[in-house]
Amino acid sequence: MFNNNPRQLTEFEKEADFGFQEISNILNIENTKMSASCLEIGCGPGILISKLKTKFPSLDLEGIEPFSRGFSSKDEYRNFDNKVHNVMYENFIPEKKYDLIYSINVLEHVKNWKHLLNYSFKHLKAGGKAVFLFPNYGFPYESHIGIPIIINKSITKIIFREKINTYMQNNGDLTFYDCLNFVKKGDIKKYLNSKEVDFKFDEKVIIRMKNRFEKDSHFADRQKHIKLLSKIADMLKIYSLIQLKLLNNFSPYSKLVIRK
Repeated sequence: MFNNNPRQLTEFEKEADFGFQEISNILNIENTKMSASCLEIGCGPGILISKLKTKFPSLDLEGIEPFSRGFSSKDEYRNFDNKVHNVMYENFIPEKKYDLIYSINVLEHVKNWKHLLNYSFKHLKAGGKAVFLFPNYGFPYESHIGIPIIINKSITKIIFREKINTYMQNNGDLTFYDCLNFVKKGDIKKYLNSKEVDFKFDEKVIIRMKNRFEKDSHFADRQKHIKLLSKIADMLKIYSLIQLKLLNNFSPYSKLVIRK
């Protein structure tokens, strides 16, 4: 369950700001669908839903969040026209299909990322979009805990056991690391190509993520190691290189857009 301590709420707000930028851009492009039905998978305390509802009042917005009993207690994030379903997404059977299904930093946490992609595709209207933003584990770094990935998940756990355990204890979730699926962008491409699905990756999201270090001091403080690597990468022009087709599987962050 989410609580409303200032540190946690600030983190949710900053993540919602980033998600708002990415999702509202798509809604602006799809400006003929301002009354669109939308579903957020993993909506947390509902901050992003409320921000979107404020900008696009005619949207029909719903959320799925198994670990929250509702919206943040801050008045500006309460919007009781919206619906939050307190179930695991696998157990949510909607009565309608959606114009837009999206999730922000959720894909890496589910038991089976292929299932989530299939679930989202199944519940889209014809012409609808599913959007996923997530860290790409094809880049050897675990961004939640702030550790490099050494060969694979198991070996990384052995080498960084103490740091991983400390992180999980501090966050009150002793299953956190084991539940990460280490999803890789290259594996997603192979899978969706095998299904003949219409999809694309927004390769410029990594530039917007880089710029976030300058605009979001809270994010920069949480990701001190990545901020340093980002500065080095910027000096070496690596951001330009990882947008190239041959290297973009190694981009540390991804935005996937699937169209039905």
